[in-house]
Amino acid sequence: MPTPTLLTSGSDTTAASSYATALVSSTVGNLVLLFVYNSKGSPAIAPTSITSSRGGTWTQEISRDSDTDASPSKILSVWRASDTESGIITIDFNAVNQTGCMWFVVEVSG
Repeated sequence: MPTPTLLTSGSDTTAASSYATALVSSTVGNLVLLFVYNSKGSPAIAPTSITSSRGGTWTQEISRDSDTDASPSKILSVWRASDTESGIITIDFNAVNQTGCMWFVVEVSG
């Protein structure tokens, strides 16, 4: 049965166009998922790329806009690593400042 393990999580309310996680160490052969929730007054955009300080390729699985009148322009994205890598993960918004970002890195074994 698949077992999820939280490797790291964090948030930053600084206006920035990229955010970095803490150092992440995962096990070879396990699935690694990155959940990103970001916001901006208008418009928020999904991350344009995810990179690791050790390399590897990340693929966007979903991106959902959760725009509401009370909290405009929020995006939830899920990214999957194609190969297991350890390192600091950078969430990049292609030079478009966001008002904040929250992330969870989850490893799934089995």
